[in-house]
Amino acid sequence: MRAAVVIHTPRVPHSAIVVGYRTLARTLEARGHQLEIVGPADLGAGRIDARFYPLVLPYIVRRWLNARPDLDAVIFHSYTGWLCPSRLACRSIVDFHGFEPLFHAAHAAEAARNGRTLSARYRFMYGTLMPWMLRRTCRRAALVTCLNSRERAALIEGGYAPADRVVQRTFGAPAVYPTSHVYRPRATTLVAIMQWLPTKGTRYLVDAFATLARRHDDLRLRIAGTLRSEIAVRDEFPPDLRERVDVVPTFAREELAGLLGGADIFVHASVYEGIGLAILDAMASGIPVVTTRTGVAIDYLEHGRDGLIVPVGDAVALASAIEPLLDDAARRAALGMAGRARVVAVSEAAASQDYARRLEAIAAGAACV
Repeated sequence: MRAAVVIHTPRVPHSAIVVGYRTLARTLEARGHQLEIVGPADLGAGRIDARFYPLVLPYIVRRWLNARPDLDAVIFHSYTGWLCPSRLACRSIVDFHGFEPLFHAAHAAEAARNGRTLSARYRFMYGTLMPWMLRRTCRRAALVTCLNSRERAALIEGGYAPADRVVQRTFGAPAVYPTSHVYRPRATTLVAIMQWLPTKGTRYLVDAFATLARRHDDLRLRIAGTLRSEIAVRDEFPPDLRERVDVVPTFAREELAGLLGGADIFVHASVYEGIGLAILDAMASGIPVVTTRTGVAIDYLEHGRDGLIVPVGDAVALASAIEPLLDDAARRAALGMAGRARVVAVSEAAASQDYARRLEAIAAGAACV
């Protein structure tokens, strides 16, 4: 079998999307198949403003697919396949790594919290046009996958696809770091793995850290994977605290263990996530997690047992959850070890094999009429 996955995001090595598909590609290769990972730059769309991708990229994808008669199956990241040629539609899977209508609702709520209104163009694109594109894509596909129960319910209730064709994918544990996490008597380093975007909760992370840092002179914050410069990120913090913020714009996957291992508490303030791979990584490393109920936290975390969950858009609640952990190593250890046990219960290999079997059946024409 020769298959391709078409994504609408850059092929950033440590992004959840790329990491997941690279794992699937290795699994398929071991089973005698091939999977190409194709991004906008590979299709010649690298110079197009990403805001126009929903309108332009599917046409480019269709042209590319018409020139690829060798493909037996294709996986579409969200809207990329709404113009899929008919010969491949019944041998396609639509993968959601975050369901756009839910993201739009979260983005609108965040704008309202900040006293803003989303532009008319944005509201039309993501409130009207995007749902139409996604329904067309999903109704033609053999299978639709998503990453949490909230997304699955929205797909079914919104009429995007029938329940028997919507699958919530299981999360395999990422690399489990071999050394035990050290729970120091005093926690002095918070860590966040995130792109520096408003929907990642940057405002709330800044406010929570400012509150805590002014109460605790030894506290530092490390932010990795920002895809923005150290200066740009630090400038969003109060001037008197900027020297206590360490920024790592990009990092290799192999460096993640060190980033997590040297910290005491993992903080995730996101407004919306499909999965939040960084949460899984933190859990696998044994570091205690404080997060909003987004992405993996919707189905995988139980507040107070294997992590602490705070409301979206609440810096006070975020700071209040972190502060008691600073001098409570036993509590941090209990949360960290419970989180690690939870995430390693399902292996990455098993989850990838399950997806590979589904793709093989679709490529063989089991879903075609």
